[in-house]
Amino acid sequence: MIASLLISAALASPCEPSTVLSLESAAASATQAFAALDLDAFERARDESMVLLPCLEEPITASAASGYYRVLAMDAFIAQDLEGAEAAFGSLRDAYPGYRLSSSVAPRNHPLRVRFDAAAIRVWAQPIEVAVPLEATLLIHGRHRLTLPTDRPAIAQLLDSEGAVSWTQHLAVGDDLPEYEAAPDNMRVAYLEQRVIMAPPHRYPYELAASSGVLLIASGTMHVLAASSRREFEDPSTPYSELASVRGRTNGLNVGQVVTGVAGLALGTVAVVRW
Repeated sequence: MIASLLISAALASPCEPSTVLSLESAAASATQAFAALDLDAFERARDESMVLLPCLEEPITASAASGYYRVLAMDAFIAQDLEGAEAAFGSLRDAYPGYRLSSSVAPRNHPLRVRFDAAAIRVWAQPIEVAVPLEATLLIHGRHRLTLPTDRPAIAQLLDSEGAVSWTQHLAVGDDLPEYEAAPDNMRVAYLEQRVIMAPPHRYPYELAASSGVLLIASGTMHVLAASSRREFEDPSTPYSELASVRGRTNGLNVGQVVTGVAGLALGTVAVVRW
């Protein structure tokens, strides 16, 4: 469809920030043009919707998402893609279960209404689970969800931890979500309750660094004491009766400085890795 080309072009173009209100207005204009059988006006409003969506600077609502899906359905219908129209209506009903299609757009027994009604009773494929976002909120159809339809289009939007929009994307059938940083999957229930999973604060290993410093200082001190003890052992004035004691003390200090030095270096290495 032409719409698919427009979506690709919109994603590749620089964005002028848009609002939910402007997206809803463009969808309403497309709907009015469709009802009036004004194809040129419909295409202009459709094109505007495709450009506005990826440039949203605020969270999309389920109402705005349903308006966008309505435009997709009408566009598919004009292109004689009836399955595509029904799929878009399936997403519309998922976003806005109580939505009523105006009789001015599709009177009773109109082929578009037939597809709208069929979407309500069709058994759609089981949606797939997606990753839990870390320090972010994921919206599908403008709703907080962690599932993505596989047989219908979808609007996906990622908000950062402050609620600002990171990206908004139209996903055609079979498209993958853009990549985002994921939290552990065992946080799925907590996310659905809290809607944002914050990363645990980074804990700097101050204790390890301090312990490493203490051990290295102790090793250096023992090195100095061992050197002093060795000089005493080698001093001719040291009484012979004390030599055994001095030698034992020197050996003990030598062993001690090696052990504490190795331990200090090991703790220091761990501290650097964890920093």
